[in-house]
Amino acid sequence: MELNRITIKKIIPEEKDELASIFKSYIIEIDPASAIKQSHAEDFIASVLRNLNRQLFWCLIEGKKCGFSILTIEKLWPLTDSNKGRISEFYIFPEYRKKTIGQQFANKLISILKEHNCSLIELEVHYNNARGLAFWQYIGFEIKKYLMKYTF
Repeated sequence: MELNRITIKKIIPEEKDELASIFKSYIIEIDPASAIKQSHAEDFIASVLRNLNRQLFWCLIEGKKCGFSILTIEKLWPLTDSNKGRISEFYIFPEYRKKTIGQQFANKLISILKEHNCSLIELEVHYNNARGLAFWQYIGFEIKKYLMKYTF
């Protein structure tokens, strides 16, 4: 795939139902035991669209949607002249994988974060997503900590 064939487009509120449906499938793919329901996906997407620090993007190839992601930009505390970026819910539809589309999409998102003065970019990978972990390490990310949870 040529890099110039990959474009990104901000997701607009009118697309929230379409994204919520895709988001639910994405969650089930990365965590089959997830108890997420369509209403949870819709509520999550609506809350992201209301948050001024977060931006949703479609990944497009030749104008056709092939993935999505969320970017968050916040001040990098205690520094006031720099920002921290976060890439979350990064998803390439299965039929578009292994074609460098994900890599190109990730690089475009990283460029956006650099343009917004982000000197640090974070992301999380689900613990059983070996493919995702290998992908982000290939892009250049390093494991810096383990996030642990205790659930009642």
